[in-house]
Amino acid sequence: MFATSPRTADPLELGRRPAYRRGVPPFDPIQLAGKGSLYITRPTLAHYTLSQEELLTRAGEVLAVVQTGKLKVRMEHTYPLAEARQAHLDLEGRKTTGKLLLIP
Repeated sequence: MFATSPRTADPLELGRRPAYRRGVPPFDPIQLAGKGSLYITRPTLAHYTLSQEELLTRAGEVLAVVQTGKLKVRMEHTYPLAEARQAHLDLEGRKTTGKLLLIP
């Protein structure tokens, strides 16, 4: 794995560079070609569930663990619904981490 630039990636370090956000990575992906067996992946939920039924089953399992208290859901920010525009601006401006919650 490499931090913020493919220049920091040693050709002997095999691994992945997951892209957890939308948009263009902070480097030119073509530069990876000369760095060995590195690649970029952008995991999405749709690639890990084959049907609506499977999605609901998995979601139910996760929510059950949340209910027991073994898994904590971190709400970084809450916004009144009337401030939805500001919530979007904060997301786009990378001013947030964790989950945002709009409250009706």
